[in-house]
Amino acid sequence: MRSRARCAGRVYLLAVQISFAATAPSPREMVQRTVDQVLATLRDPQFKSAAERRRQLRDIIEERFDFGEMARRSLGRHWRSTTPAQQNEFVEAFREILIDSYRTTIESYRGEKVKYLRERIDNGYAAVDTLIVDERGQEYSVNYRLHRVGAQWRIYDVVIEGVSLVGNYRSQFDRVIRRDSFEELLRRMRRNQVDAPAAAK
Repeated sequence: MRSRARCAGRVYLLAVQISFAATAPSPREMVQRTVDQVLATLRDPQFKSAAERRRQLRDIIEERFDFGEMARRSLGRHWRSTTPAQQNEFVEAFREILIDSYRTTIESYRGEKVKYLRERIDNGYAAVDTLIVDERGQEYSVNYRLHRVGAQWRIYDVVIEGVSLVGNYRSQFDRVIRRDSFEELLRRMRRNQVDAPAAAK
């Protein structure tokens, strides 16, 4: 009886997981919802000030991006040589830089169209390719890299015109640490003295 109860419990848990996964948005749907929310916020006349609009954009960005994973990947091999306290400080500094950079980029939106292309999923990781089409018909690739966190897909990298956001920061951070120190990198990050990827400017 106990064995049968355990088996029934596992079947029930599996059924719940399958049902929950079926209702969770796919990576492509998640990216599209995020972009739609961002564009709706930019167009919404209800915001009486730029500060209100920026707070709303920040909420959207924080919900969809995995800043801890992005920070860890951006620090690369140096992550293992830092203490938990240093890692927490680095993640928070990185979060502020990335939010500010992404928000500045999307605030320059001038009515460009977004095309959603391929979605690829492989063992808890996914890629969603998009194209941004400007008013002259020129196309720019913006590809999102995601991983599954629980039942949700979270963005851990954005590749703009072939330039990886995480890869760009990793190269930059590595140069500063090797030439100066991790503490110097944190100081520059707090003062926002790091460069955004050229393709994202």
